[in-house]
Amino acid sequence: MSAKHCRVVLGFDYGTKRIGIAVGQELTQTATPLTTLSNINNQPDWTSIQRLVDEWCPHVFVVGLPIAADGVEHAMQRAAKRFGHQLHQRYNVATYWVDERLTSLEAERIIADSMHFRLKSSVKRRGKSRTAKKNTTNKLEVDKIAARLIVESWLEQQRP
Repeated sequence: MSAKHCRVVLGFDYGTKRIGIAVGQELTQTATPLTTLSNINNQPDWTSIQRLVDEWCPHVFVVGLPIAADGVEHAMQRAAKRFGHQLHQRYNVATYWVDERLTSLEAERIIADSMHFRLKSSVKRRGKSRTAKKNTTNKLEVDKIAARLIVESWLEQQRP
């Protein structure tokens, strides 16, 4: 097996307030949500990102690129590109961009499905019915799950 197929991938769901981060691995073609970092004074938390880079020693960075339906570049797309370029310059790691359209919606669906499953399990264990509370999705969870979906999308594109 070549070294290329054993690479570690660090993925980012870039936002102006938060950055969701996930780690993936080409050998297993899997990704796991890691964390969501809050930006500091509208800048990425480079200290925390450095810790993650030191811990995971990634071979590849993948950054979600928010592409508008009409294809016109907008401010968030430019910001995500700038962030990816900064990652590459700071760490000299190959950086790729992946269309991230609908990843946050998919992440919210994953969380809602998980909450529904846990609620049903809880009701069965307790033997009594409960009314479901209003579904409020945790933004931190959404961002890191979206990062996982971005990594998985990139891994899928790498398959022969």
